[in-house]
Amino acid sequence: MLISSAASAEVNLQMFTFDIGTTFQIGAGQNLTITYVVRNEGSTESPATVMRVYYSSDATIHTNDTVLEEVNIDSLPPNGMTPSAQLTVTIPKDAPAGPHWVGGIVDPEKVVTETIRTDNTKGSSFTVMPPADLRVSMDDPVPDSQQFGGPIKVTFRVMKDGDAAAGPFKVRLYFSEDRDIATDDMPIDFEYETSLGAGITGDQQQIADVLLPSTATIGNHFVGAIVDPDDEIYEGTGTSPDPEGNNSRAVPIEITEAICYGILASDGSVCSGQGACVGPDKCECFDNWGGEQCDTPLHADDNITDAGSEPDAVMVEDTADPDIGQPDTGFDSAVPDQGQVVDTGVHDATADATPIEDDSDTDDGGCGQSNPAPLAPLIVAVFVAFIAIARRRVA
Repeated sequence: MLISSAASAEVNLQMFTFDIGTTFQIGAGQNLTITYVVRNEGSTESPATVMRVYYSSDATIHTNDTVLEEVNIDSLPPNGMTPSAQLTVTIPKDAPAGPHWVGGIVDPEKVVTETIRTDNTKGSSFTVMPPADLRVSMDDPVPDSQQFGGPIKVTFRVMKDGDAAAGPFKVRLYFSEDRDIATDDMPIDFEYETSLGAGITGDQQQIADVLLPSTATIGNHFVGAIVDPDDEIYEGTGTSPDPEGNNSRAVPIEITEAICYGILASDGSVCSGQGACVGPDKCECFDNWGGEQCDTPLHADDNITDAGSEPDAVMVEDTADPDIGQPDTGFDSAVPDQGQVVDTGVHDATADATPIEDDSDTDDGGCGQSNPAPLAPLIVAVFVAFIAIARRRVA
């Protein structure tokens, strides 16, 4: 009995696209970006599987080559394909210079039953270049003697030996007690990022305007640059990422004592005695003091006020108090806010005094003047009454 081949299930997975673009030269240990598409050319839905990327020293890509990456491939309908996707792989650091290949294999473990497997693999060739060796040069800072916390100009240039591309990578500046600049030295607030393409030997000269640390001590020190401080670029085999030891450079600088408005930082009167001199004419004020020279006192809410001013007066409404027996005068009295006053029940004898009527003769014999002396007791009595009312109100 004959069995029709049309009755059998047909799945045909294909490495439809595997492209490295225009990256035909790359350094050992560098990254390579791959664009890939997987397709099912069969008439039956394919089950989920994987695609692996291999590095090979020859044009034949097989499963015993070096695995660089693996990605999952979902099930695909008949004549369906995955969206175009990108994958980044790293070329082995020990890859020798010369021609090499990278390729992808769909379903490398042959889990999926297929009618055709010869189209499951596709690859691209490239040339491994000798690894890049980054280095940096520096000029003396300008000026080469400066107060701590003061500004300087640092000039540097990044260069590269080797034809392989390198980047992106960073350059950072550091302040050091010695010439051996390292990433654990005091960082200066500056960072520069760049890349050097294949065949490019150097970057343009860069000038950085930076501030020296305000905590630097007086004396001779060093300012230095480190190229690729995060070790992002592989620069060859050896005991360190920088086998030639030229990723850093240092130049000397003399640190002098800072002066703020004509006064040395060590003088107790600097910054009005209410702050610290942290750089040329740069005062860092203590709490509750402000201004360029820390000569302005501040409230807690940063509002400027007179340091010797009295507390604000509290306006007390004048109302009749039956215990005192004084009439409501309709006036308000302003008394200093001096805390709560406790009424002891003892009143000043003059508080209950009644006004003294002036019954003196107003006839002065034609001189047109009256005697003001009888008014004094009345003024005193009214003043004492106001004080008593105010105390009552505060209590």
